Amino acid sequence: MLLSTVGSASAADLQRGIEAFQQHDYAAALAEFRPLATEGITLAQDRLCLMYAHGWGVKQDGDQARTWCLKAVAQGFVPAEAHLGRLYLDGTGVGRDYTKAFEWLGKAAAAGDPAAQGNLGFLYLNGQGTPQDFAKAASWFGEAASRGNAYAQSNLGLMYASGRGLSKDFVAGYALLVLSSGTLDANTDVAGKSVRNRKMVADQMTPVQLEESQALAAQLQREGLLVAFKQHGIPLPEAMLDPGFTPPPAPAPPPGYFPAGLDLTYQQAHPAQFPREAIAAGHQGLVVVMARVQANGQVEDVQVSGSSGYPELDASAVAAVSSWKYTPCHINKQPVACYVRTPVNFALSAKPDAH
Repeated sequence: MLLSTVGSASAADLQRGIEAFQQHDYAAALAEFRPLATEGITLAQDRLCLMYAHGWGVKQDGDQARTWCLKAVAQGFVPAEAHLGRLYLDGTGVGRDYTKAFEWLGKAAAAGDPAAQGNLGFLYLNGQGTPQDFAKAASWFGEAASRGNAYAQSNLGLMYASGRGLSKDFVAGYALLVLSSGTLDANTDVAGKSVRNRKMVADQMTPVQLEESQALAAQLQREGLLVAFKQHGIPLPEAMLDPGFTPPPAPAPPPGYFPAGLDLTYQQAHPAQFPREAIAAGHQGLVVVMARVQANGQVEDVQVSGSSGYPELDASAVAAVSSWKYTPCHINKQPVACYVRTPVNFALSAKPDAH
């Protein structure tokens, strides 16, 4: 697998930093991230931002946190916008500032970051950094929820159950709370609240409604929010009412971006087919494919990052990688979406391969 544009030694350093960060060995993570961040590696810059903001392995320093986040933002690293917005929202290391939180979360949300979309919905819900607007809160929760963000699913469920910004619907609301519970109940910080929210809504429902809601939750898990709600005629949040609405894809990473997980392994990876016309014409070459790997390991948004110079080889590489499944990237032991660059080599003396 091709890991951005730096040497293998830097890739190994970054991998060690990621592993140390995930294991909360922040001294080791700092030793790896600091030189890489200085070299301009965005993921390392972003992690230094979080470490300085929270005081993980370093003395808490808001100025350093802002500096490193802004360096990553300057290179187009959307997660750094989301993290900077969250730091201002919580007041972690940088001082609480809802106006700045709204600004940075808005940028990341517009670029397709689900966590930022959910947090932007929270600001609209509470009128922090922006006038209170339940309809806009529901819309942003809806976008994040449709991308699998459990916190947004829970918040959207509560809005359906309460009728704030949406038509009141206990069945839809409780289904979303059930859908989010798989993630939230496993988080000790929010598990109790997750259970209480479900009980609060369930206490207002009839046995028939509860049964319908459980069935809807199962369908949401299988088919997603948009499909399930449209099939049942459940009104969607305002910005999602267009029949052709789909959440915008996350932006492609800029040059130099490192995926969250570097040494991803393939669960399924069928070799690319060497087109007969290419063989007959003597065409060969290397295709570098950029793909977004979702948190479930499925591939989407496959693009040619480096062309072989032959359209038939490029198309075959894209088709192959589109069908692959990876072991997901992880941050803080949680599966997350990330980008990977994969080279697919077509050589007349050997079969196509990928590393």
